[in-house]
Amino acid sequence: LDSGNISDELQFSNFGIVIPGTGSTIDGVVVELERFSALSVTDTHIMITTTAGAQEGNDKSAGATWATSDPNSYGVSFGGTTDTWGATGGLTEAEVEGSGFGFVICVTAGGNDRQPKIDIARITVHYTNAAPTITVDEPDGTSDTVSAGDAYNITYDRVLCSLQDSSR
Repeated sequence: LDSGNISDELQFSNFGIVIPGTGSTIDGVVVELERFSALSVTDTHIMITTTAGAQEGNDKSAGATWATSDPNSYGVSFGGTTDTWGATGGLTEAEVEGSGFGFVICVTAGGNDRQPKIDIARITVHYTNAAPTITVDEPDGTSDTVSAGDAYNITYDRVLCSLQDSSR
């Protein structure tokens, strides 16, 4: 990559994200990178995608200069636990579970012969499960009213977990 040139888009997608249950609300997305370039490179463009090649929402690039040596850890993050990146209408379960969900990044070279490197990329989706389902019924079917001393069944359905995926 030579001085002043902007790189082609590097797209990360097909993370295979599955959110348990249905009806969850996507609260935010965090993208973390372990990246460096021995010579000057700056962020130009970083956006999420919901379908292959189609950027969505706000560009998170702030024009930051990349580290000049391998940080051996996630050195930078974009987005947040309550940031849906300005996606139109927010993000849906179907979008984050789709194979095109991910992000794209472009950089600008600060001189000639730049070789930017990304060792690891991680995307974390923060979400809130739909309200749990609670069902109360009488096994004998004699009445819709549960009275003291009646036998009854309670069914409670709630799934809890956190979700993240990495690409090396």
